[in-house]
Parts: sequence; C-alpha cells; structure tokens
Amino acid sequence: MYEVFIPFIAFAAFGSFFLALTESIATFVFARWSYCLGPVVLRKTIPGPLESLLVGKSIQTSSGKAKVVGTQKVLFRHKSRLFSIATPFPIKCTMTLGDNPAVIGRIPLGTVCFFGFWLLGWSVGSFFLEQPAMYRAGSFLFGLLFMVFMVGISLPVELRRARQVLQELRQILDRPTI
Repeated sequence: MYEVFIPFIAFAAFGSFFLALTESIATFVFARWSYCLGPVVLRKTIPGPLESLLVGKSIQTSSGKAKVVGTQKVLFRHKSRLFSIATPFPIKCTMTLGDNPAVIGRIPLGTVCFFGFWLLGWSVGSFFLEQPAMYRAGSFLFGLLFMVFMVGISLPVELRRARQVLQELRQILDRPTI
C-alpha cells in the first residue's frame, strides 16, 4: 500500500505545484479565471454605490494593482516587490460595483492543494516509518505544526495587504475624475 500511495501523493503534489505556478502567472496578468479559483478568505460589502468604470482600465495604488474587466467588475491584488516578504497565499480579490458593491478575496487553489498533498504525504510517511510509535507521532505533529504555523503567519499578512489595497482603491474610486 505504501509503495503505491506515496508516489500518488508525490505526483499529485507535483501537479498542484504546476497549477500553483500557472495560477500565479494568470493572477499576475489579471486573467479572470484565476480570480475565481481558491477558497474565499475575505468577504466584505462596501458602503455606498460605486459607478461603473471603463473596461480595460488599469489602476495602480501605492501597494497594489487593479484592472477593470467588466462594467461592474474590478480585479485587484497586492503589488509584487523584489525585497518584500512573500507568502505562499497571496490574496487575489474581485470587487463588484453598482448599488451593492462587495469584495471577495481568495487564496490560490494550487497552493492550497500543494500544501494539502504535502501534509498528506508527510502524515502517511510519518506513520509508515519503521520507528517507535512516539517518534512517528512526533514526526506527524511536527509536520502539522509546521503547516499551522505557515498558514497562521501567511493569512494575517496577506489579509492586511488586501485590505490596504482595497482602502487605496476605494480612495481612487471615490474621486469623481475616474
């Protein structure tokens, strides 16, 4: 069983790595499909109506980039910088305009799958070790705590970044000149 299960997990993790890479590139160039993938981590309604914008317009803030992809839809993300902290879960957001504007932020599906398969492989590998039970349990807990630490550090950083870009974007959109 072990000889079949571990290669399957490795293959799935390898495939999810390529999904994460493709999704990251698509998010960078504002491909609409990439902003629809992934678990929702931010859902916020925005007070007041926001007017429709010119489709195709790019918007830059000090910390983010946005693109208008429909008369009622804006995609935005945090601006990538060379010397800044990068986390595996950058949040990509979709803002709907109109009478009831709202924002939905998602983390990348490919990254979530990769970390899920990594944790599954670590867990299975820990229990198939030819070591005492205490060592196997310790190995499993180390992998689990590593994952909790990674997510626990990444999500607050990325949520703060997404909210900052949203605030800057709102300041731009509230101006009557756009």
